[in-house]
Amino acid sequence: MKTRIYASISVMFLIALFNNVIAQSANKTLSNLTSPTAVNVNLLPGHNNKFNLGSPGKQWNNLYLNGDLYLQENRFISDAGISSNTFVGSFAGYLNTDGSSNSYFGERSGYANTTGNYNSFFGFNAGISNTGDYNAFFGSKAGLNNTSAGENAFFGESAGFNNTTGDNNAFFGESAGFFNTEGSNNSFFGQGAGSGNSLGKANSFFGEAAGANTTTGNRNTCVGFHSGNTIASGSSNTILGYGADVKGGGYSNATAIGNLTVVGASNHIHIGNSSVTSIGGQVSWTSFSDERIKHNIKENVPGLAFINLLRPVTYNFDIDKQNLLTGAKDLTQWDGKYDIQKISFTGFIAQDVEAAAKKINYDFSGVDAPQNTDDVYGLRYSDFVVPLVKAVQELSKMNDEKDSAIQQQNIKIIDLQDQIDKLKAMIALNQPAIVSSASLQQNIPNPFTNTTTISYTLPQTSSSAKIIITDTRGNILKQLNLSGSKGSVNVDASTLSPGAYQYLLYVDGRLIDSKQMQLLN
Repeated sequence: MKTRIYASISVMFLIALFNNVIAQSANKTLSNLTSPTAVNVNLLPGHNNKFNLGSPGKQWNNLYLNGDLYLQENRFISDAGISSNTFVGSFAGYLNTDGSSNSYFGERSGYANTTGNYNSFFGFNAGISNTGDYNAFFGSKAGLNNTSAGENAFFGESAGFNNTTGDNNAFFGESAGFFNTEGSNNSFFGQGAGSGNSLGKANSFFGEAAGANTTTGNRNTCVGFHSGNTIASGSSNTILGYGADVKGGGYSNATAIGNLTVVGASNHIHIGNSSVTSIGGQVSWTSFSDERIKHNIKENVPGLAFINLLRPVTYNFDIDKQNLLTGAKDLTQWDGKYDIQKISFTGFIAQDVEAAAKKINYDFSGVDAPQNTDDVYGLRYSDFVVPLVKAVQELSKMNDEKDSAIQQQNIKIIDLQDQIDKLKAMIALNQPAIVSSASLQQNIPNPFTNTTTISYTLPQTSSSAKIIITDTRGNILKQLNLSGSKGSVNVDASTLSPGAYQYLLYVDGRLIDSKQMQLLN
């Protein structure tokens, strides 16, 4: 037993002595200096994880390495043998061969890059599969699947995650452009913006989840929280505003502007949601009307025939019904949201106008009929100006014709009055007593429309008297028998046509007097 103890002590002593000899014999000078210079003992190598490079209170200037810097047996900083590369992080730029001017920061960032140049990757697994050039990926897993694509800028966790060959994209925000693979020239800004896009090109989405479901659509612009969420394959749409959207994934060239505004068809523009009470500007809306851009011009616009079929009404809007029809997901509340329902509007019902136009085979452009059953009708009120102008022109022509007819009638009346005056003169010569005691008054009103009153005076000694109504040709139309010395009669014109008439007073078979009267429409 004692022998074993002595042997163990001897071995331990020898090991300690050996280590002391090594430590005492280690080079403590920097031989490349002008004269030997002692260094801090912490530069001495060790294998027990207790020695530091440098020590507190010591100041170091430059540290020169010919190779890589490893931490925990993993390469941490490397120039990969190529100039102008900076790789910081475990396995950063691990497979780089010929790539230059790259900067990778983060574990496995730029891991598979071999020949890609001028790339900047920051974050865990950022650009891990990249071989392209001029890319900037910032954020954990940003541009993770990017291979040969170049000139992309992805900022945010998982931004551009699935991009492989899409070039010239700018994705900013967590998961922005997440499913983009080959789409190019896209700009997505906001958490989840354009996250569903795969092949779409030249899209601009700004706001959280803006254009989130676009897959193959091109040239779309969506600005606002969840704006354009319904767009899938549609192209050239412009959607501006919180929750603004289109109703169909395949709509193109549609524009929705305003908070929660929804446009219901391709090539349509909607401004404002169902709560908007006024849309205006300094001047009226201008419509293109250049003769050089028009063809097949015809003067076939109906006037009175169309206008007389219209039904002017007053009405109030129902926001909930409209949102139900249009599919607007309007769950938000704000002051004044339902104020529009308090306003009494004046206008027409679109379906009434459509029916009126069809009745006279008029292809009226003022009705904006929906392209699907879940959209609403609209009216272009400016288009009503044209048939209204035509109606005024027709009325003007009718008025001119009536004025001409009245003028002709007045000429005839003057001629008849002259004849009557001559007859009255003759009668007066032969029957002075009767003429002096009998009289006929001008009808009141004159001209008239429905009825008129004629007053008269008769001599005391007359045995019979009557008023005869004739047309301008002398045809007797009515005969009114009179009694008493003084009175009046009412003339009902319901059976007469508009125009000029004369009425004559006869006493005891003798013509006493006559007058003219005018019946209007």
